[in-house]
Amino acid sequence: MVRKVAIVGGGVVGLTTAVVIAENLKDVQVTVISDKWSPETTGDGSAGFLTPYLLGDMPVQTLREWCQKSFEIFQEIFQSELAVECGLGLFPVYWLYHIGPAEEPVYKDLFIDYRPMTQKELSIFPSRFRHGVAMTTFFIECTKFLPVLMKRIQKKGGRFIEKKIHNFSELAGSYDVVINCTGLGSRNLVPDPEVTPIRGQVMKKNWARLKGGPYRPTPRIERESIKTKKGNLEVIHNYGHGGCGVMLSWGCAYHVLGLLREVLEHPYSNEKQTSPSYSRSKI
Repeated sequence: MVRKVAIVGGGVVGLTTAVVIAENLKDVQVTVISDKWSPETTGDGSAGFLTPYLLGDMPVQTLREWCQKSFEIFQEIFQSELAVECGLGLFPVYWLYHIGPAEEPVYKDLFIDYRPMTQKELSIFPSRFRHGVAMTTFFIECTKFLPVLMKRIQKKGGRFIEKKIHNFSELAGSYDVVINCTGLGSRNLVPDPEVTPIRGQVMKKNWARLKGGPYRPTPRIERESIKTKKGNLEVIHNYGHGGCGVMLSWGCAYHVLGLLREVLEHPYSNEKQTSPSYSRSKI
């Protein structure tokens, strides 16, 4: 029996989630629904380098697990012949602090050459930055990467629909499970008032641009059963990644995969599931 799964959201989180599901579950028909595609998504304007930030008070162990999974997969891509096509490379990063030294993060060993900055390096920057760390991490050009993800989805029989979803009930009766990867759109779709837009700045030489993104106190990855006129609809949320949707994309996608397996085995629960879901309520 083929189960129909809809992923709402065509950004890096939605497409990565669709790839993981399509490539790991048999007898599942994946459909990605979005009103925008690359190069019009938030991810297309992102800095695209892998370092987590703006994630609120989420548990550090969960953060490490998600980061580690993403690093492992980006490492595989980097070492493959697809690296150039995906726009994936290595990038030196300086992380600066006004007050410090900062507590070392639990995921520091995932970076290449993670170390304290020297005084000579610090002297390059404004004097208000008294401490900092240097590291090498991956960067990815989403304008190249997202089309590659779409090809992988199509290769597994996935479909794409250009449409704006205003209410989950629109999908009831047509899909067995809906996965919400709408980012900032979740503010109105869920609705979730904790989701707010944030502004980031990407600078390249003398070029700068501002791009909005979604912020939430912590990411929301959990399943929910929603009542509609056509019956209960199982929804898995995957949004609120702050400024690092690219960074956490693979780790969160595999977390969603585990939840989807649960849903397909035990559908239509009357209560929100909390294991192995992650949401702010678990802190």
